[in-house]
Amino acid sequence: MAFICAWIGDILLLNKGNTFFLLGMIAFMMAHILFGFTFYRIHKLRIFKSQEAFITALILLFLCYELYKFITPGLGDFKIPVIIYMIVISGMVIMVTNLLSSSPRKTSAMMYFIPGAALFVISDALLALQVFMFNDIDLLGISVMLSYGYALSLFADGFSKLLKG
Repeated sequence: MAFICAWIGDILLLNKGNTFFLLGMIAFMMAHILFGFTFYRIHKLRIFKSQEAFITALILLFLCYELYKFITPGLGDFKIPVIIYMIVISGMVIMVTNLLSSSPRKTSAMMYFIPGAALFVISDALLALQVFMFNDIDLLGISVMLSYGYALSLFADGFSKLLKG
């Protein structure tokens, strides 16, 4: 379902205008919520017992704060949706890094899910910079698509390997 939500988000972002962008954000939030829930089902979160997840939460708090502070002048009506999106994607990334505290899942986490989650964060940060600050820099759009596509590919490969055992 998460991949379908991402696909719907892609289709929505092909259109112009704030309404389509907001709907695309919602679709991607749903994808990240579903990915996060999947990772939680693979390995339950114990944030105070998972040093990796706790450190990731602190790093994401700092990164989200700095990015939000930087793009705030261009956010307009998107201030609250962007905060919510940052919380959702951060939750998914925390669930991914939590896999490091699961010995049987550690290799999959390091080879597929952590790089994929990092690329999702990079892709979304670049998209935020492009949409809210630097909409005249075409290279940002190319970088968004490359990092996003590779993130999806890594997640798909990782889930495929997990399902095969």
